[in-house]
Amino acid sequence: MYDLSSLDLPEDERKRIRCSKWDFDKTDFGETITSKWELVCGKEWVISTSQAMFMVGKFLGCVVFGMFSDRFGRKTTLMVCAGMKLVFGVVAAFAPNLWVFVSLHVLVAMAASGMYTAAFVI
Repeated sequence: MYDLSSLDLPEDERKRIRCSKWDFDKTDFGETITSKWELVCGKEWVISTSQAMFMVGKFLGCVVFGMFSDRFGRKTTLMVCAGMKLVFGVVAAFAPNLWVFVSLHVLVAMAASGMYTAAFVI
């Protein structure tokens, strides 16, 4: 929503207007994640959800890779997590939509958490 109180409009025309579509200026930056996935007009919740899912991935990585490292060893876990982080991080950079990005971001968080846990214990 926009607050139009700073504009020189008559008092009765100053009200909040909900947006439904955004027209992006792509002259300086071309296409960005915000413009490609239209993360405007009431979609602020998407950013919070993405960050929350990242933290879920961190938690799951501690649990899953903690047990993995107990079974297969810390060094093996560190190498597997490093490979996962590399692959899923690169693939996430080319994600075609938001939900694929969030899913890959969760896997990157799991791998990062597994790497930290295994490296800290070594």
